[in-house]
Amino acid sequence: MFFSLRLFFCASPSPLTLPLSGDVRIHWALVVLSVIGAILLTWHLRTKDMNFLEPAGVDLPPEDNGSEIAVLQPVIDDQPKITGDIIPQENPEKIKEPEILKITESDLGDLEASPGLDEYREFASKNSPDRLFELSSTLLSLIHI
Repeated sequence: MFFSLRLFFCASPSPLTLPLSGDVRIHWALVVLSVIGAILLTWHLRTKDMNFLEPAGVDLPPEDNGSEIAVLQPVIDDQPKITGDIIPQENPEKIKEPEILKITESDLGDLEASPGLDEYREFASKNSPDRLFELSSTLLSLIHI
């Protein structure tokens, strides 16, 4: 795609006698780069001396590096003293997983009626999260069967 300057010179009100007998074509990439370059050059020349980080006419305090805050920190004399042995954590191999009761048909409800989440609200309030997760797993397995 090329841009022709012949239309520009032919559309002028006065006849031009320029030595443009043929079409002058400029590649589209050169036109785009020239326009972007002109915009960026104008922006740079107009804003190079501006300071966008400080408000105009306002005196800002000097930078605070926090050195006086470090001096004002209180010294804590009453540190807790640990006299006994620290209880070691249980061996992860000895930790048993909680026993989760199996989900019964009465817990599932009436699956023919396609129960919504409201139907299981009472079940969720009375049981542990592990049992609720077991219910959701059971319902998902029934859907995929």
